[in-house]
Amino acid sequence: MDSLPKAKKAFSLNEIALAFDLQVRGEGDFLVRGIANPEKARPEDLVFLVESNFLDKIEKTEALAYVGRPGDFIEGKHQILADNPRLAMARILSLFVSPHPTGIHPGAVVEEGAEIKSGVALGAHCFVGKDSVVGKNTVLYPNVTIGRDVSIGEDCLFYPGVVVREGCVIGNKVILQPGAVIGSDGYGFLPQGGHHFKIPQVGNVVIEDDVEIGANTAIDRGTIGSTLIKRGTKIDNLVHIAHNDLIGEDVLIVSQTGISGSVEVGDRCTLAGQVGIAGHLKVGSDCLVLARSGVTKDLPSRSVVSGFPAKPHREELKGKAGLGRLPGKLVEIEARLAELEKKAFLEL
Repeated sequence: MDSLPKAKKAFSLNEIALAFDLQVRGEGDFLVRGIANPEKARPEDLVFLVESNFLDKIEKTEALAYVGRPGDFIEGKHQILADNPRLAMARILSLFVSPHPTGIHPGAVVEEGAEIKSGVALGAHCFVGKDSVVGKNTVLYPNVTIGRDVSIGEDCLFYPGVVVREGCVIGNKVILQPGAVIGSDGYGFLPQGGHHFKIPQVGNVVIEDDVEIGANTAIDRGTIGSTLIKRGTKIDNLVHIAHNDLIGEDVLIVSQTGISGSVEVGDRCTLAGQVGIAGHLKVGSDCLVLARSGVTKDLPSRSVVSGFPAKPHREELKGKAGLGRLPGKLVEIEARLAELEKKAFLEL
């Protein structure tokens, strides 16, 4: 593989502003050499004032340039004006990302019948199986394994240790973080005479465009048919998605969530950390499932649930509040019971 191209060492504020249709207040020729948190910034770093209540931190930082709203003026510093500083931060950070490798390493293995489109980068010890297709400008870092009959779209980015097993279909602009496994066998076993007979998993996984899947996340192939991850969904590290699940568009799934088989999750849902969903359930669109919830029945669209078993969040809060008052109530009940027993004894 070719050596990594050198990143540009510095950007002027004017260059940054022009790239993202922003304006500069102060010296547009001021050179920015890095990005930093305010507490550790050097004079030549750029910092971000994403919320106005952090203004004092930006005033005290050594950095001489910052991104902030037009009303957040600081005397003696240069400013890139942004109505939405958090969005501006996300865009500006892209200028400082380390460049991805290019070219095909001599240690990469491409089997007969595989098709590698133009602009593809293959790192050391990459393996691309027979009859697979890797789309234009896709980057496979070292030690990525692509099975046979896999289709990968354009502009994808697969980090080291990714495995995409046979027959899976990956769309365009998909990011797979290190160690992600796509198309592992579903957990299918049939009890037979005190033993467990393995059910062959002959389906695949289909991932649509603009999906990101976190490190060491596993997405199982369908037993028959496909496990489907739809466009724009973002999945965190250490998530398990079982066989034949259907995950809708623009869903957010946070770390350590586990989804059992044949579950449907609607569009734009958020599943917070350590959520569990039992098998064969339907979660409607625009639902919010709060952290460590256990979903045991279907959820209508726009549900907000928490707890185990998951219930409407307000009900769960009321239940926990009542449980917190229980010890005091028990003391009160015991005192009243003792009083009644004493009164009854005196009346004998």
